[in-house]
Amino acid sequence: MTDTSAGIAHIISPVFCVCVLVTLSVTAQDSPPTGYNKRPVHAAKAASAYQVNLKKYADVKHVLVLPGLTANRKEQRVDVFAEATGIETGMIVEFLLIDAASSKGYEALIWSHARPSDIHRALEFIGMQPGKPFHPGRLRFWPKGERVLTGIGATGNNDRIPLESLIVDRTANHSLPVTGFVFAGSMMVHKSEIPDEKAYAADVMDPRSVASIYNDSTAVLDVPRRALQNHVYGRQRVAPTYQFKQNERLTVTLEPEYKSGKKRVADISLSVTPVKKGTTNLSVEFTLTDVSGRSILKRQTLAEVLVVFGAMKRDGRDPFVSVHFSAELKLGAVRHVCRVLQAIDTERGIRVEPPARQQLYYEAFLPDAQLLDRDTRITDPWEVHLRRDDNDHIVAKVVRHKLKFVDGKREESVISQDALLARDLRRHLDAEAALRKSAGQRPGSRVLIVFGKSDMAYRELVDFLTPAMATHNVIHVFLDAKAKNRK
Repeated sequence: MTDTSAGIAHIISPVFCVCVLVTLSVTAQDSPPTGYNKRPVHAAKAASAYQVNLKKYADVKHVLVLPGLTANRKEQRVDVFAEATGIETGMIVEFLLIDAASSKGYEALIWSHARPSDIHRALEFIGMQPGKPFHPGRLRFWPKGERVLTGIGATGNNDRIPLESLIVDRTANHSLPVTGFVFAGSMMVHKSEIPDEKAYAADVMDPRSVASIYNDSTAVLDVPRRALQNHVYGRQRVAPTYQFKQNERLTVTLEPEYKSGKKRVADISLSVTPVKKGTTNLSVEFTLTDVSGRSILKRQTLAEVLVVFGAMKRDGRDPFVSVHFSAELKLGAVRHVCRVLQAIDTERGIRVEPPARQQLYYEAFLPDAQLLDRDTRITDPWEVHLRRDDNDHIVAKVVRHKLKFVDGKREESVISQDALLARDLRRHLDAEAALRKSAGQRPGSRVLIVFGKSDMAYRELVDFLTPAMATHNVIHVFLDAKAKNRK
């Protein structure tokens, strides 16, 4: 794998790393500013336009008419009846296009008079298929789907500008790149009044977002990059190009990025196996297959893998890559490959998919070294220390260091059990959860910090952790390392 650095340069620059962390909420402006009373005012005109369009397109099968929108299948375009919130230039913006019923107009650009679920339906009508929304709880850190290009302009005026041009990134000092938005589709949620039925989250949950400015599992359209809310909040402001007056009637157009049938999403499977006659435990080879199972590599080298990914990016496609590590691989080799994956898992590279069954998310092998220091951890997760017993079986010692302050004094307690098998670890976690529930406590951390050896096989690690992963799927694996005791 000596060709790694040169190959990476073909598809990414610069390289950056992203750690798997529990997403923290933003301390944002949760209520309107004092005196704020702006609301959309054109509901009656939107309703009137709906009735007019119903009659106008009554016999036109390639046009769908819904309240607040029309969708033209031949032109592959959705027109949404909207109006400006009147937010001022330079203000922090959280939301781009929101439903008229949203309470977040004070930090949004535009109100939509079409419901989010109807916009979803209209995009499907013109030939698009929803993808999968951002969902960190399921280890999906990239919103997945085809791109939608937007255009905004005053009603009756054919001039359109993209949504991105209305936002300036204060850090970069320029407007957002016009890359379109991912049609991921909002997640579904249970109705509180009817538990057995589900509702389209963007219809019933604030901010009722149609187009998001950060990764949002409840939005219809998401940004095509990793953009956690707490990372972008405050950086993105209303650009001077936003010159719409308060309650000005607008038309928002939505169109597929590719109208020729071409797809941006490329589902790819990457398999990593040990070289049969490799000289070291780090010797590996690669297999790339497309959604039909066809191999797309000429040679099974990392350099060839990067060449294929680079060609896809230049062709305007995004490789969504499912990674499969061979059970026989040594963990040292797995970590080596994961470092490469981290370098190319970027907006300009690939997008790594959630792990398949019997697989760990690759970033588990690239933990933050600060987690070794028990004093710097936000929570007190279980540590799982793996070793071989006298019968060459993998067993674990589980340890939890609980820290609390009583009367201003620091107190620490250690809970420990040794020689646990995989099934024992599952029972241990279940017993803890039952105790917390009976005591009226909130569920504990779903994080496991695992300590193992580089010469362990991937199968040994995964087989041991699989029973625990049903509830503890945020895993940090340290190889050949030890935790630091609290001071």
